[in-house]
Amino acid sequence: MSTPARVSLVVASTLLLLLSTSCSKSTTVNWPGVPFHEVRLYAYNFIIDPSNPLPPLFNNDGTPHASVINSPGLRLDHEQQRRLLEILRSPKEQTEAYGCGFNPRHAIVFFDDAGKSAAQMLICFECKVFEEVPEAFDGRKQSLDYARLADFMREVGLPVFSSYSEYEAYARDLKK
Repeated sequence: MSTPARVSLVVASTLLLLLSTSCSKSTTVNWPGVPFHEVRLYAYNFIIDPSNPLPPLFNNDGTPHASVINSPGLRLDHEQQRRLLEILRSPKEQTEAYGCGFNPRHAIVFFDDAGKSAAQMLICFECKVFEEVPEAFDGRKQSLDYARLADFMREVGLPVFSSYSEYEAYARDLKK
């Protein structure tokens, strides 16, 4: 085989390999990939403050931000942790984001033995987008089974809605 033919064959093979791996519809992940002692779920940011539209989950001193409605967070037992990790680590179809501007209202926080945050996932069920620290796959996003995760959160007692107005109404009712 001539050199140009070999180069063409290598290039074609490489492109085929890249296309076959990048078109994969589902992924499996071992997130969070760090040791942890406990897991807590948080609901926050139900009413958007125009001066601080995306508040941090925690203040600089490690206490939950004032927008957290379930401070100090809902601590999961071992069975709930197992179920949550199964949801987070299951292969799932890629989803398209709806583009609400990413206003996460839920967080999953994994704490180490010292009580420090070892990993976090901030979730916006409205636009189906999340951010995770540490990121999986060297920065590439995994998909979530948002329906299963929302059902789980509701089951353990956290409100999950599909629109900002529902979150805002819920938070206003809490203040009454």
